[in-house]
Amino acid sequence: MCDGWGLATDGKVLFGSDGTSMLYKLDPKSLEVMKVVTVKYHGDEVPYLNELEYIDGEVWANVGQTDCIARVSPKMA
Repeated sequence: MCDGWGLATDGKVLFGSDGTSMLYKLDPKSLEVMKVVTVKYHGDEVPYLNELEYIDGEVWANVGQTDCIARVSPKMA
């Protein structure tokens, strides 16, 4: 993760975005990337993820240049 467009936490780990369709799970102390997932909707990548929030067990991400919010399943994250 080179550029940070959004960060959120569930109190245990950080979730980060870099403005692409990738969502990163980070160790909060070392900032080491623990897991990377590509966010998809109906098989298509969801680009421009930013402004992350952790809400009721899901990562919510603004989809830049649209009026959409991506809700990422905890199974993915």
